[in-house]
Amino acid sequence: MVNKSALESYRTFKLEIAKERINDNIRGSSLLFEARTGVLRTKTYRAKYEGVDTDITNWEWETTKWVVVAAWKWYLLHPVLARLTAYAAPSLVPVFYAVYSSLFVAFTFGWEVALLFLAQHAAFYLTASLGSTALCYVVALVIHCQKFFIPFDPFNYMYPRYGLMAYRSAFVTFHWNILRGLSFSVDCVQSEQGKNTGDHRRRWPPYWKTLGYMLYMPMVYLGPPQKYNDFTAQSEKPKPSCTPREIAIAMARILRSGGHFLLMEIMAHFFYSIVTAMAEWDFMGERLDYASLLGYALSLEFNYYVCYLFNYGFPAALAKIEGIEIPATAPCIARLHRCSQFWRYFDRGMHLFIRRYVYEPVLGGQRTALRLVLSTAVAFTFTSTWHSFYSHNLVWCALSALGICLEVITIEIRKWTPVKTFEGRYLASPERMRMAKCLLGSPHFLLTMCACIFHLAETDVCFVIVRRIITGFPFPLVPVLVAVYSGCHVALDVAEWEASAKQKRASP
Repeated sequence: MVNKSALESYRTFKLEIAKERINDNIRGSSLLFEARTGVLRTKTYRAKYEGVDTDITNWEWETTKWVVVAAWKWYLLHPVLARLTAYAAPSLVPVFYAVYSSLFVAFTFGWEVALLFLAQHAAFYLTASLGSTALCYVVALVIHCQKFFIPFDPFNYMYPRYGLMAYRSAFVTFHWNILRGLSFSVDCVQSEQGKNTGDHRRRWPPYWKTLGYMLYMPMVYLGPPQKYNDFTAQSEKPKPSCTPREIAIAMARILRSGGHFLLMEIMAHFFYSIVTAMAEWDFMGERLDYASLLGYALSLEFNYYVCYLFNYGFPAALAKIEGIEIPATAPCIARLHRCSQFWRYFDRGMHLFIRRYVYEPVLGGQRTALRLVLSTAVAFTFTSTWHSFYSHNLVWCALSALGICLEVITIEIRKWTPVKTFEGRYLASPERMRMAKCLLGSPHFLLTMCACIFHLAETDVCFVIVRRIITGFPFPLVPVLVAVYSGCHVALDVAEWEASAKQKRASP
């Protein structure tokens, strides 16, 4: 039976944390709101950056910063020790991954968290030995949804012992581990089924390989998710040579990630000290003029983009030292003009994971329009479940699914004979076809951006932003459509340049 008090406690947890963040920001930055005049004034305080307002409302970045600052030695030492282990005893590399990361978790998050992660792995490991793919999905769903039902509140346990940041970090890593556990269990089961030897004895997956994959230090908290088979293939290939050139390139990659970290910190302390706090205040969206409103919406998305440049770029730089290629960071978001493109490239690791374990099983090799729409709906249902059914994420997933379904419908409409005739008569030249693509793509580009906004702020705030932009005719809607129309042209140009460069590299 569902524990209603625990469920209600969990549902209100984010709201309480949001209130706490706003209150902390008000206390720390001395934000004073004059209700009579609607004027928001800031008073600086003495902090790490003397006399500068700081943003403490972006809990994701604050947690990431805490982990990286607290454990930077662990991160930088990991690839060095991994290379030494690979040189001395290659078979012990997975053991090193598991032991080193377990020690990192125990010293940074707490020994209880380390035991919890080992228990997570044990649950998926045992499930994989049973040889049922469906059971792997059931176990992953149960582990993810148990927080809605169990009366035990891990926050009340961890907060007085290790603090809020350790709890947040463990919470994020716990959910990453669910994806990794599902990946290795499904891949191991399907690998055994593919052998088709006729031997029905229980087959245990390789323990240290699966544990090393699940707890791989650079990605254990920061991400991105990577499929088990891809990770094992990358980790077992020959390591790059330790030449001065390779060492210099590795250091350059790490320094570039350091630059992204510094950029994010500069934005948090000089540009976004109020912006992310406003993500909780719907009344501010009503008070802003149109130019400020557009700048506010753009700043939310750019802030999120830079955050993920570091979150995924830093572990990629560390893993590259060992010769491990992990999913790439996102290209410039201004060129991702289609909803499907945005989901395919912004979080590349999550896209590959969803496609492999959710989208393709539902698609089943039948690429009909109905099956594509159904697979898209199931994929975004998975995404909303992964984000715990928060209302703003539900809207984000719904609008994203709508955008991809519109792309599928457009492809089907273009197959009709009257449409083909129209294209042949009026859109025969490449210039006209390009213009038509950009005209139709402009509202779609706007839909993609509006969908993303719902992932970055509270639901009421997002509805205010989107409503004022969409209904603001002629300003700001017309200038926005003109801007995204130009963005579509830029995106098509970049795609052509990349295709040309790829063709040149492929040619002898």
